[in-house]
Parts: sequence; structure tokens; C-alpha cells
Amino acid sequence: MTERFERMITFGPPPVTFGRPETYTDKVKALYRRLKDGDYKALAPLIANDIEFLREPTAIAALVILKYDRQQPDKKANAELRKIANVIRRRPRSRGARLPYGDWLQAECNWLESLIYQNQMLKIKEKPHLLRERILDALTPKPRPAPLGWIEWNGVREEVPPEEPISIPNDQKQRICEALLAGVRTGTGHVRTAKSWAKQAIAHLHGVSAKETQKRISRDLKSGRRRRGPDVRDEVVLP
Repeated sequence: MTERFERMITFGPPPVTFGRPETYTDKVKALYRRLKDGDYKALAPLIANDIEFLREPTAIAALVILKYDRQQPDKKANAELRKIANVIRRRPRSRGARLPYGDWLQAECNWLESLIYQNQMLKIKEKPHLLRERILDALTPKPRPAPLGWIEWNGVREEVPPEEPISIPNDQKQRICEALLAGVRTGTGHVRTAKSWAKQAIAHLHGVSAKETQKRISRDLKSGRRRRGPDVRDEVVLP
């Protein structure tokens, strides 16, 4: 008995992987031959097995032909492009890769909760236009305030500088804003607390449900798993 056969008995057949012909099933091999022969209808079922088949030059050629070749009937070409788009949209995503560690999520929730509370966003939660302006203003760095005071160090009096404002890139700022606007609403109305609002917004940022986010936080903190890097978060880095 070969090692490969033993592994197949133990773990089952390996998944179809582009670039590894030994994993191709008979069905995938047939689709691959059809695609190489110029049959663009084979592309959608082929990438349903592995999205990486889009890297095949004949797959790229098929997409170009479907999009721009005037000899192709528009209805048939558009229908085939929709099939390909639907396969890409429905393909499974790695659940483990979607969310960071629980303590990172908890830090993000705490930061958003503080942002909501300090800027009194709950008072205008039902006014989306005013709320958008308030959120963007809160995410925009402000001029540094006056010194916080003085301290003496080895007989020398030194000024205590204020904290530097956090600079957030514009695209990230817009994503946080949209997440907060989406997270303010629940299935029956609006959120009631800054904490629940922050959890809803974080869920929107990561593309998961609020329940999944809370499960990840609870599970990781209970097991002691931590993100890589310093224990104390030095700056806000949302996705």
C-alpha cells in the first residue's frame, strides 16, 4: 500500500487544487480539456471546484471573449458571465481567516464604544445625515490642545504634552463610518447602548454577524489566545 493511498483512506481524497493535476477528478479533467479547447461554458463549473483556475490563460481569454467579442450573442454571453460571477460570489470563505484574535476584536469594540460615547452619537442615532457628519468629524484629527501640565524630572521642570491625535486614512475612515451607520439599526429599530452599537459596527466591518464576533471574543479570551504583537494596543488599526 502506497503512502498516498493510506492518506486517502485516512483523510479522504485531497481537494481539487489548481496547479496540482494529481488532485483533479475525471469531471475536472473533462472541464479543463473543454476550456482549453475554447469552450467558455466550462469555466463556471471549473472555478466552482477551485477559484484559482481563473489564473489559467485560457480562462482569462474566455472572459475577454465573453465581454468584448461581438460575434458572441449578447444574451448568451451575459448569461454566462452572470454564472461565473455567481460562482465567485457563492464560493466558500475561510471562517478562521475572517476574524482576528478575540482580544483584538475586544480592543476594536472598546475603541468604537468610546468614540460613540464621547461624541454623544446616541442622541442623534435616528438622524443619518447628521450622524454621518458627526462620525466623520470624530474620525478627523483635531489640533493638539494646550499642554496638560508640568512635571519635575531630576530637578528640571518639563511640560506634559497632550496625546497625539490618531490619523486614519480616508478610505479606512469611510469604512468605519459606513459600518457605524449600518450598525446603528437593529431588526426592530435602533441600538440602545454604545456597547451594542460598537459590536454591531465591528460585525459589519468584518462581514460577519454580531453573534460570531461575540463568540470569537469569548472563546479566545477564555482560552488565553492573544493576537501577535504588543499586549497593549498602541494605535487603532481597523480592517
